[in-house]
Amino acid sequence: MRTLHRTLTTILTVAIAGQAVAADSALQAIAGRWHTGTLGGIDYYDPATGRWSDTSGTSQILTLKPDGSYEQVGYLSISTGFACTSKLFVEEKGSVKREGKRLTFTPTTSRAWGYSCSPKNAYESKNHIKPWSRDYAGGSGTLTLTDAKDGGVTTWKPVN
Repeated sequence: MRTLHRTLTTILTVAIAGQAVAADSALQAIAGRWHTGTLGGIDYYDPATGRWSDTSGTSQILTLKPDGSYEQVGYLSISTGFACTSKLFVEEKGSVKREGKRLTFTPTTSRAWGYSCSPKNAYESKNHIKPWSRDYAGGSGTLTLTDAKDGGVTTWKPVN
């Protein structure tokens, strides 16, 4: 009986390890830095300082790591033309889990800060982002994430 228990334990350990390797290889296929938005990720975001340049538009950089972790930074600047510019910055870090073609992002930390019309109207939120999921497809140099709930599609391009 003891030998049977050890044999089953060994088989389960090998099976679980094999599944982990398969999950890592699937995430490794889409691992990297991805950009979406109207601003170039390299031109407007300095990852060394964490600062965005002063410009209008949107930009998001999503970094997927083969170990199942991720980081996402985003910038939004809107000018109304009436001497009012509003800005929003978002940072998010956590883990990503793949099940088939679905990625579930679970933030461990998040921060959003910005202002409306003037820096004196500043605001900040921390750890406010809840887990979220997207269906993914990769190929032809792009990563496409689709929200299964509303059908919204975001196409990401690699950051060199």
